[in-house]
Amino acid sequence: MNAYNTAIRRSPHPRGYALVMVLLFNVLFLMLLGVTWRQMTGVIRVAKVCEEQVQRDEGVVCALARAIHVLETAESRPSIGIGDTYQCYTEIIGSGFFLLTFELKDPPAPPVETWSVRVYTLDTRPPPPPDVLELVAPFDTFPP
Repeated sequence: MNAYNTAIRRSPHPRGYALVMVLLFNVLFLMLLGVTWRQMTGVIRVAKVCEEQVQRDEGVVCALARAIHVLETAESRPSIGIGDTYQCYTEIIGSGFFLLTFELKDPPAPPVETWSVRVYTLDTRPPPPPDVLELVAPFDTFPP
């Protein structure tokens, strides 16, 4: 028997399946990439919306922080009656001008008071009204 004849055998599978398997693998891999890409773009879109909301609300949050500071500071707290409103302006650098509106809600029960504070965004710098008390330093936004 020849040594070369024993090494040559016919494979039990017909030829041509390797190419079909490679094509099937490529199609499945591209489908997986498509699904992954779609999920990644969704995640990126949600993250971008969250970032834009944070940037949009940044000035309002700072204005509310200043309003809380005004209420917590005894010397600059507005003295108004129940149902009356008190308004003042503040400027947040990089975000613009804001109108703060304070209203004392219920009769104060010592030591708790209920205040309603609203923040309005203004497009331009407002003129200081004569009957509005300006915020104390370091929150003063108008020249003396």
